[in-house]
Amino acid sequence: MSSKSFLFCSLSDRPEFSKPMFQHLEMYCEKHNYKCVLENKVLSDQRAPAWSKILLIQREMKANPDIDTIVWVDDDILITNKDIKFDELIKPYPFHCILLSEDVVWSPFNCGMMVCKNNKETYDYLTTIWELCEQYPDKKFSGLWEQDILVIHTKLMSFINPKHKMTLTVIPHNIIQSFFRDYDLPADKRWKPGHFSAHFTGMPMNRRMYMRDIVLKQIA
Repeated sequence: MSSKSFLFCSLSDRPEFSKPMFQHLEMYCEKHNYKCVLENKVLSDQRAPAWSKILLIQREMKANPDIDTIVWVDDDILITNKDIKFDELIKPYPFHCILLSEDVVWSPFNCGMMVCKNNKETYDYLTTIWELCEQYPDKKFSGLWEQDILVIHTKLMSFINPKHKMTLTVIPHNIIQSFFRDYDLPADKRWKPGHFSAHFTGMPMNRRMYMRDIVLKQIA
């Protein structure tokens, strides 16, 4: 697969936290000749910033029809092993629309990193998720935002038609992302040196920055 078949994108309106994440993502993309698109403002003020990932992915899908795969990366995810080529990393996990990592808490998957095939089915699915949120307006600014709506949609489709080919492909934790937190996680679910990325989620901002800096020192 050609390197130019991948576009990595992220968005953050909190540069004091995300600056090193963006720097390492840019370095990673430069190393492997992947395209990189970074935004410093939300794309909709009608919803929480997390929802802007849907709009950004769709925007880049339309703007880059020659690129096969759009990879969204949350601004609290740090690429920690730049030697891993992304096409080789996901090669064992074929998918048709969207590839996600298994979660380690209550959710069946985590949307911190979304690997999206650039096709009409994926684009339409993201539109469906955006519109479905209108039926659950509390998810615009609370809960896990778009991830909660993806879970709701998955459950609805499974109920309506158990044989329906699911849009989401969920792979094991510690492949495309690994959680790194300041409280207990199962030993096999924690970030370790050598993993592709560290996700600093589920903590107040001051703790996220503290945990981020621990990892930055380890990979320096």
